[in-house]
Amino acid sequence: NLACEHCAFIADLDFCKQDGNDLHLKCQQCHKPFNPTLLQEYLVQTLQIELQDYYVQDLRCTKCNKVKDDLMSAHCPCSGSWKNSISDSTLIQKLATYEKVASFYNYELLNLAVNDLRPRVAF
Repeated sequence: NLACEHCAFIADLDFCKQDGNDLHLKCQQCHKPFNPTLLQEYLVQTLQIELQDYYVQDLRCTKCNKVKDDLMSAHCPCSGSWKNSISDSTLIQKLATYEKVASFYNYELLNLAVNDLRPRVAF
C-alpha cells in the first residue's frame, strides 16, 4: 500500500521480485520511479511494526491453543505450556529478508535499521 508521490496511485510492491528490471519500482499508473528514500523509510517502518508485533504478541497454550489472559500463571489451566504466537524463527527469517532487500537494492537506511535491530533480536 505505497502511494505514488506524483499521482497518488496506491500500489503494492514486491521487493523480493528479481526479474532483471526495476519496472516494479515504478508507479504502475504514471510510470515514474518511486523515491528510494521514501521506499526505505516505508520498509523501515514496516520492519518496526513487525518487531512491535513480536514484542506485544499473545502467548498461547500448546495443548488447547487458549490465549493467556493473566500475567502470573506459569501454565494453562489445562496444564499446557505457554508458547509465543509468533516464533523466534519467523522473526529471524523476516529480518533476513529485510537484510537481503537492503543488500540487493543497496538501501543504506534499511541496512542500518536491520543492523541496529540484530543485537536486540539475537536468540
